[in-house]
Amino acid sequence: MKSVIATIVLSILITITAFANNDNPPANTDKLAPTDNCFFLDLEEKILFIDLEEINGFAKEVVIKNGNDEVIFQAQLWDQFDLNGNIYEWSYADENASNISIELYTFTKVLTKEIETIEPFASK
Repeated sequence: MKSVIATIVLSILITITAFANNDNPPANTDKLAPTDNCFFLDLEEKILFIDLEEINGFAKEVVIKNGNDEVIFQAQLWDQFDLNGNIYEWSYADENASNISIELYTFTKVLTKEIETIEPFASK
């Protein structure tokens, strides 16, 4: 009887050991990943559109920085239920920065977009 119990315990231990996860934990996925499939620009009106359906609507926060890496706008998105058609709009018409960086934080990664705002030459 003792050999039967010892055999059962040994087979359970071997089975548990065989299916144990020995992989390393996943690396930090909160790194910046450039993407363009959810960002759209209206260059004439200077409006940035973020299509949240492209990322399945799982956006936590949007952070917008100027060329000096200073935060000029920040908003939480996960609690906004009044977004028109899952489109987030931000106007950069009043910004004086020459380069604007948009960071869209999701639950798994950070999507980025760079905007170069070039002022047109004055016409005569």
